[in-house]
Amino acid sequence: MDVPIPRRSAPARPSFARALVGRFSSGGLRLAAYGLIGATAAVLLGVLLWRGRSAGVDALAYWLAARTWIAGGDPYSGSCPLCYAYAPWAVPIFAPWAALPWDWAFGLLRATTLVGLGWSVAWAARRRPMVTALAFLALSVPIGINLDTGNITLPLVLVFWATSLADSRWAGIAWGLAAGMKWITLPLWFLLSRPARRWGAGMLGVTVVASLVLLPATIEQARTVIHMDRPLPIDYLVVLWGAVPWLWREPVATLRRCVARAAWLDAGWQHGVRMWTGRGKVPIGRPDLVEK
Repeated sequence: MDVPIPRRSAPARPSFARALVGRFSSGGLRLAAYGLIGATAAVLLGVLLWRGRSAGVDALAYWLAARTWIAGGDPYSGSCPLCYAYAPWAVPIFAPWAALPWDWAFGLLRATTLVGLGWSVAWAARRRPMVTALAFLALSVPIGINLDTGNITLPLVLVFWATSLADSRWAGIAWGLAAGMKWITLPLWFLLSRPARRWGAGMLGVTVVASLVLLPATIEQARTVIHMDRPLPIDYLVVLWGAVPWLWREPVATLRRCVARAAWLDAGWQHGVRMWTGRGKVPIGRPDLVEK
């Protein structure tokens, strides 16, 4: 008697309705992300229009300092909030821009910043729409403050973002220049690859040497920074936007690299403390970093 051999049933194919629902859900999530990005951008633009000519206090400080320097004066002579608090070697960088009338200069700065910000949001949204929408919403207040005051932090972050997509050498140079102007951008070092860190260290060294060459002006800068009375610097959180290209492309590798470098810095700190207190040396080994 022949025993029938059971046949393996073919895997059930998703029905047309189920596939349509899945595609609609994915498309709906993307549309919801784009809607959230659009709403956040609309609120930011509305606040900027509402502020009108009363905005741009930081940009005005850069503009006045560069104009004073062009006329042969002291760029640190201004009183806060219209005081220049950056490195003296950076004043010539603002000089061509400061040659424009104020309305034109501030309009140019704000327009280029908005274009760069829009490009960065579009780049990120094409890859991770909902995460980009949530990150843009979470950082909307720091971004809005930077756009309102015309602070240089957001343009520096956008330049760092753009160079990170081009070449590690330019990313390192952009980081070194940004860190020399704004020390709050130093944590972006954790994201750099080994070649980029070398170029960044070289550029940062150039800015340090330039500050030492202009030591009297650097001392004036330090005095200005010490006597500045500013509110809680929430606008500094905009630096987090500079981590998006790495986290969106290689999230796991980027986090592993940051953790490894944080551990290396912690080991170096402990070594320095023990050497300072005379408790002997401790061996420091470089972590096995994930490099590109």
